[in-house]
Amino acid sequence: MNNLKQNMTETIIRISKGVAIVAASFSLIVCILLVANFLQTKTIDPLNSRALQGLTEKLQETPGDQALQNEIRALDLLARKAYFTNQWQLKTGAYLLIIGVGILLISLKTIFTLTKKLPLPEGCADADDSWKIILQSRKWLTGFGSFLLTFSLLLAGLSYLNMNNFSFIKPQKMEKIDFKTETWPGFRGIGGNSISFAESAPLSWNGETGENILWKVKPPLPGYNSPVIWKDKLFISGADKNRQEVYCYDVEKGEIIWQSEVKDVPGRSQNKVRLHDDTGYAPNTLATNGAYVAAIFPTGDLACFKNDGGLVWAKNLGKPENHYGHSSSLIIFENLLIVQYDQKKKGKLLAFDIDSGNEVWRKKRNAISWSSPICVNTTNRMELILTNSTSITSFDPRTGLELWNMDVLAGEMGPSAAYANGMVFGANDYASVVAIALTSDGPKLKWETDYNLPDTASPLATEKYLIIACSYGYLVCKDAQTGKMLWEKEYDRGFYSSPILVNDNIYATDMQGVTHIVKCDSVYNLVGEASLGEDSFCTPAILKNRIYMRGDEYLYAIGN
Repeated sequence: MNNLKQNMTETIIRISKGVAIVAASFSLIVCILLVANFLQTKTIDPLNSRALQGLTEKLQETPGDQALQNEIRALDLLARKAYFTNQWQLKTGAYLLIIGVGILLISLKTIFTLTKKLPLPEGCADADDSWKIILQSRKWLTGFGSFLLTFSLLLAGLSYLNMNNFSFIKPQKMEKIDFKTETWPGFRGIGGNSISFAESAPLSWNGETGENILWKVKPPLPGYNSPVIWKDKLFISGADKNRQEVYCYDVEKGEIIWQSEVKDVPGRSQNKVRLHDDTGYAPNTLATNGAYVAAIFPTGDLACFKNDGGLVWAKNLGKPENHYGHSSSLIIFENLLIVQYDQKKKGKLLAFDIDSGNEVWRKKRNAISWSSPICVNTTNRMELILTNSTSITSFDPRTGLELWNMDVLAGEMGPSAAYANGMVFGANDYASVVAIALTSDGPKLKWETDYNLPDTASPLATEKYLIIACSYGYLVCKDAQTGKMLWEKEYDRGFYSSPILVNDNIYATDMQGVTHIVKCDSVYNLVGEASLGEDSFCTPAILKNRIYMRGDEYLYAIGN
């Protein structure tokens, strides 16, 4: 019976030794692969390969080359597959390493437990000393194994984080809210496309008499930026030659919740930036995603604040070379803060991780502008669409990959693009109005006209109509599909504010602060007119059946 028991014990020990050797070898191989993976992710960026960048630059020279576009898409798809394969390898490798080391430890424990402690032969070293040496060896072996396990898992974690700092950014976890009815996150609303999802808005008000004015406050410092809103908080900025500030207001009471100064920004030039009266010191509209609010100024200072006003990070993008002053507004897509930094020289399009301020991607820009980006769903993908003094260009907002480009514009570009129903629209004074159809074969110029052109206000597009507000006083409606003039109306003052669509009404505010409310239809139909009683150059934010508007001096909340 004892012999049988001893034989079984010896068999289990032999099996355990074999399992331990296999598990140790397996764990060592996995460790080596994880280390190699870490070194690879430090040297190779699958989503920003030189080959892909080279093809993209070549496409800029020949934007109509469909074969080249298909090659870029195919290479981009391979890069994405490589990225996700790498992510799978990291996770799987970490799990396999833990399993392998666990089996190794169980096998060693089994061996040590079943192996009897035999007496040493006469003349050998003291038994206690020998077992101390054995125990010390075990400790060294266990320590080395633990170090190897920890080191490998650490490298796997760093590799995973490094890969996430490539072009794919996970959307930040946000509270559940109705974005369409509770947020106006940037210039011209959601996506920057001038569409309000409010069911209705006031049709009359008077800033002087107080009719339908819920509150009226004077910001500490002036600015031409427009209000942005997240639930119960409204954000604007103000500045003069000495100070740059961001303000957060309670949307119900008009009281300042917090104000924070942007100062001592690292990298800021000591040379003062020359600005134009039309832009001033705070023309750029902010952007928010609820957790953060970001602001940029014509000095090149970019700052990100928490919802409670605490500064998260700040940096200077370089002294702007822009004769009117940098005035492009910010936009946030998922976890990316996107900056259109068009200049006379060395212009760039930048995307920052809004949590950390780390640059995620950048693209060169070759012409100056004062317009702002829009980010829209063009049915099968999200597109970041920009205008400048020569072209309309579309990018993948996650990676910065240029999707298409058309050289169809000219002049000093102020208006942003507009999108509706598979069509992109661009317009600029001393240039033209263009309509680009996004087809399965790529973008196609559908129509073009050089009559009734905007200088500053961005166009408003719907499925049927294109609305243009001109700085010399005309409000124009064109057929979106053909470009045919449907109606035009001349007012006493021109428009810098961009028109906003609320249900089937157009809200267009002229430079005198008078809002003309017109039915969005094929014939001109004035619904109402209302005045702030002061000049206004900013685009209103309209949600929850209220209008938030900034005049030359005051900030207003308007509601019935």
